[in-house]
Amino acid sequence: MKMLIALDGSPFSEAILPKAAAIAEGTGTEVILMRVLNPADVYTTWRTEDAPTDFAVNEVFPTAFQQDRVMAESKDQAADRALHDGREYLEEQAHRFFPGGARTDVTIGEHVAQELLEYIRRNDVDFIAMATHGRSGIAKLVMGSVASEVLQSKAVPVLLMRPDVLVAAAA
Repeated sequence: MKMLIALDGSPFSEAILPKAAAIAEGTGTEVILMRVLNPADVYTTWRTEDAPTDFAVNEVFPTAFQQDRVMAESKDQAADRALHDGREYLEEQAHRFFPGGARTDVTIGEHVAQELLEYIRRNDVDFIAMATHGRSGIAKLVMGSVASEVLQSKAVPVLLMRPDVLVAAAA
C-alpha cells in the first residue's frame, strides 16, 4: 500500500505528519512525501540569460547597499536550486517522522491539485494525506482549496486533517 503525503513547506501542512507516521508504522504502508512548488515562487530570483551573473547593487541602486553584491541566476539555475531545497526539506521530514524510510518527490507546477492527482495516477498511490484549512464560502472561492479538489476528484481515498491550531482559533 502507498500513501502520498502532500506538504507545502509550512508548519501547518506538517501537522499531518505524526498521524501519517502512525498509520504507516501500524500498517507497513510505503510513504511518499511530495511538494509542489509554485513557479511564481521559484522564479522570483532568475534573470534572463543575457543579464550579468554578478553585479554591484550600487550600479543599479546607487543610494542603497553600497558594498553589497547581488548574484543573479538563470531560470534553470533557479529551478535547480528550488528543487534541491525542496528535496532537502522533504528528506528532513522523512528522517524526522519515518525512520524506516520514505520516498520524496518535488515538482514545479502552477496547479497543485492537478500535480498531486497526476502523481497519484502515474505511481499507483492508494491514498493521500494532507492538512486542510477547512475554508468555506468566500474564503474558499478566493483562496481555493487543494484538499477540496483532490477530494472531489475521487481518485483515491483522502485523509484530511484540520490542525488543532485552526480549530482552537475558530472556537
